[in-house]
Amino acid sequence: ALLKSTFEYGLELYGNSSCLKKEQILQKRAVRLVAGARWLAHTEPRFKKFEILKLGDLRSIRIVYHLLQ
Repeated sequence: ALLKSTFEYGLELYGNSSCLKKEQILQKRAVRLVAGARWLAHTEPRFKKFEILKLGDLRSIRIVYHLLQ
């Protein structure tokens, strides 16, 4: 929960910059750590297993949500 709120804070604002790439790398590291996976293991199955949205996907959903409001 702590990591989720940290990653999501200001996502719409910094999502277009190079910061998103750094945040995505940190998110993948966190998922590997929680899953107990190796350092270079693929993260896609772990995102699905834990039902976690990737930051890029979450950003897209939020932008569409704000456009529909």
